Amino acid sequence: MINERDYIWGQNQKLENIDRSKLPEIISQGGYQIILIAGPNGVGKGMVIQGLLTRNEGVAQVSRITTRSITSDENQYHQVSIESFFESIDNGSFVEWGKYGQGYYGTTMGNIADALSSAKKLIIDIDLDGGLVLRNLFENIGVCVYDCFISPIRQNLLESEDGVEKALGELRRRLLDRDRGEVAKELEGRLRNAGQMLLRAKEFRHIIVNERDSISATVLMLEDIVL
Repeated sequence: MINERDYIWGQNQKLENIDRSKLPEIISQGGYQIILIAGPNGVGKGMVIQGLLTRNEGVAQVSRITTRSITSDENQYHQVSIESFFESIDNGSFVEWGKYGQGYYGTTMGNIADALSSAKKLIIDIDLDGGLVLRNLFENIGVCVYDCFISPIRQNLLESEDGVEKALGELRRRLLDRDRGEVAKELEGRLRNAGQMLLRAKEFRHIIVNERDSISATVLMLEDIVL
């Protein structure tokens, strides 16, 4: 049986402990960009990313590994067993990895190399901790990194005294409207994780609002920052 305590979270690794020799050599040759997109469940990250990809042929999405069940339209993830996931940790395959909600997630050197074969601008849908690891790693080797947090409400509202509560109220409405058949326990779990993430939003350097039914405007705001 796998014991999580036997492992150091990849998200907490120090740069000197990451085997950077496994990074694709081409990325150090200049001209490459990494776009990190983080945000809570229900904020619309997937639609924003898809909008950016549709409008810009020179951007490719980096797929990630996960142990949670995925739907047929979640082609940004590759599902593996928990045993396979921890085997990849033992093999040193992950640049970053961690647990979010009920599943493990990670980004491998291979994931990055695959995306580099088709574009010089790479976009990664990631949690805050994993994003901070990747930001530090790539900036340390001279790669331009844009870290963007997607918020359901405007930044000035989010940073107000009851901003997180307002944001969670909006996320609750969106998750209920999405109607994936989630039971109340699952919904509350997602909102707890969202609350923790919203409190740390400013750890990313760019906060972009994705208001309800405003995907096109959000994509344009993202383009203004990263392109």
